[in-house]
Amino acid sequence: MQEKICAIILTKNEEIHLGRVLKQISKLIDHILIVDSGSIDNTVEIAKSYNCEIISKKWKNYATQFNYAVEYVKTKYNWILRIDADEYFENLEEIVTVLNKIYSSEYSNINGISLNRTIEFLGHSMKYGGIFPIQVIRLFRSKYGLCENRWMDEHIIVEGKIIHENVMIIDNNEMGLEFWLEKHIGYAKREAVDMLFIEYGFTSQNKFLKNGIEARKKRILKENFYSKLPLFIRPIIYFVYRYIVRLGFLDGKMGFNYHFFHALWYRLLVDLFIYKVKLTDNKNISELKVSIKKVLDIDA
Repeated sequence: MQEKICAIILTKNEEIHLGRVLKQISKLIDHILIVDSGSIDNTVEIAKSYNCEIISKKWKNYATQFNYAVEYVKTKYNWILRIDADEYFENLEEIVTVLNKIYSSEYSNINGISLNRTIEFLGHSMKYGGIFPIQVIRLFRSKYGLCENRWMDEHIIVEGKIIHENVMIIDNNEMGLEFWLEKHIGYAKREAVDMLFIEYGFTSQNKFLKNGIEARKKRILKENFYSKLPLFIRPIIYFVYRYIVRLGFLDGKMGFNYHFFHALWYRLLVDLFIYKVKLTDNKNISELKVSIKKVLDIDA
């Protein structure tokens, strides 16, 4: 019996991007599930025009939303493709080759497939800085994979064998700098929650993340090294590492802007939110969650 594939895309006001990726994948896979968290633009109408299935769910965090979708489809589809609304494939022939291998059961002993992912910042492709391209698990058997239950930096974890295919995903958000900054303020709050949970010992290491290839290496550095550095000092160290040591400056003026905002400004925001939460007295996880709700307005 031929295996079936379902793509899961989480959306909220993605009318600028959604058609781009749906145009690529709508005829390549069996089903597309859109999990929308309250779009007020034309996102839902665009999804309908590509015959996607659409369900609505109030947003909590990415992991909760995505895992809800996995549970929703896993009895009907053998494989899941995780793709974001503002992403697309650089070379369609590459992903077609991989999908055809799934359909022909060439991956019968494989439970997960990692692909390459890179980013375009304000229309400029980032090539240096030691973070792109990164290998991310984006195809997995629906009964053997889930998204980590974390507030930020969540990865797909897969039980079983994982291979890598040289397919490039481009993350290219076209909503402009102001949207990027506002979005990353929200990310910084979620990252602060994640870092606080790490510091207070409320985040357990996931044994399956060893299958996450590069993800595990970065998680080890984050939990065992970066999280132990002093607040407000570590973003400076991280910026110097990415911009100087990992040659981020070779991306030119836009490279400076990207690494400044992403490695320094964003990380300083994270530390500022952490500092504000830690000003309250948190003796246990219940008190920490109360402080997080009060300071960051997040139900952790």
